[in-house]
Amino acid sequence: MEENTNTSAEIVNATVEESALAKLERASIDMQIATAHQYPRSITKFKENSLALVTLDEETAASCLYRRPVGKDRQGRETYAEGMSIRMAEIVAATYGNLRVGTRLIESTPRYVVVQGVAHDLESNFLSTAEDKEPTIDKWGKPYSERMRVVTEKAAAAKARRDAIFAVVPRAAVKFLEVAAKNLLFGNASSISKWRTRIAEWVKTLGIDTARVWKALEVDGPDDLKQSEIEMLIGIKTALQNGDTSLDDAFPILDNDEEGSRYKAPKKLNAKPAEKPETTASEPESAKPETLAENAPEEAKASEPAEAPAPAPAEAKDQAKEAKAPAAVISEKQANRLFAIANKNSLTKDEIGFLIFDVGGVNHANEIPKDRYEDVIAAIQAAKHGSVLPPEEGDLI
Repeated sequence: MEENTNTSAEIVNATVEESALAKLERASIDMQIATAHQYPRSITKFKENSLALVTLDEETAASCLYRRPVGKDRQGRETYAEGMSIRMAEIVAATYGNLRVGTRLIESTPRYVVVQGVAHDLESNFLSTAEDKEPTIDKWGKPYSERMRVVTEKAAAAKARRDAIFAVVPRAAVKFLEVAAKNLLFGNASSISKWRTRIAEWVKTLGIDTARVWKALEVDGPDDLKQSEIEMLIGIKTALQNGDTSLDDAFPILDNDEEGSRYKAPKKLNAKPAEKPETTASEPESAKPETLAENAPEEAKASEPAEAPAPAPAEAKDQAKEAKAPAAVISEKQANRLFAIANKNSLTKDEIGFLIFDVGGVNHANEIPKDRYEDVIAAIQAAKHGSVLPPEEGDLI
């Protein structure tokens, strides 16, 4: 009887505690709404503050533009989706005023994670949610490590928060920011020439055949870039940094690309050797050269092992391919691109080394296998300084 009484008391206490937490949360939201009504936002002030941040420098302005490939049109040309980036969403949320945003982890399985973003306009009491689902397996189907899963969850949280913010804040209220960013980047003719040089240098750090980039844009080279193509490349660069697309999606592999050669059928090996000329009938028998095999005793001939049969043509191709195949590791150019992206995200030497070991399975960048290079790049693009290590106990994503 005493045991039942204690159990009932625990249930009552839990119910009371949950009710207290709900009341506390409700009181907090009500106080924020009351404060928002007491101090309503000023659109003029929002425009001034957000414009100052977006046009702070060219790097910030470029990070606010976002484009990613979404497929091909009927003519076979690549089409791109244009939008406002995660950096733009952060600036809007920080300056719009009376906006409550957050994220929460909804589902986590060995194969994917689902994160929900929430944005609440405290003045109009309009709330919107957005979910982002990200895979947590590599292209071979192997699950990520725990730390890599944390990096993926944080990247998904940033995307979900961005989508929720722009579902609450009207696009008409932030369109001027996108225009201001483009004006800062391409305000005069000298800006176009400067960006051509910058883009040519950036393309060299990608570690891929530069012809893939120009082919995707349907130009012959950096000198043919116009403002529309430059805007597209800047948006693709932001999408690559945010992990929204990959190099192969943005710049498809060409038929004659060396990186894609391993997916093609091997070329035919050399043709059969030249036939040995036959001895003419007029040639005397004594003119034929004697061989050791012909002069060997009969017993020695019988003891010699039979010759191994010639390998089949398919086997000969495979053997020749294995003999000629170079070590499948990344080039120095690809390693330099990897470190350039890591420096862009302010990763420390230890964080870079951990991602190389955790995703690439090796200790040094020049040992990364080619078939794991894109996975390492994606991990570094998704990582930020301090995000490689797991969160402290009690922290929320």
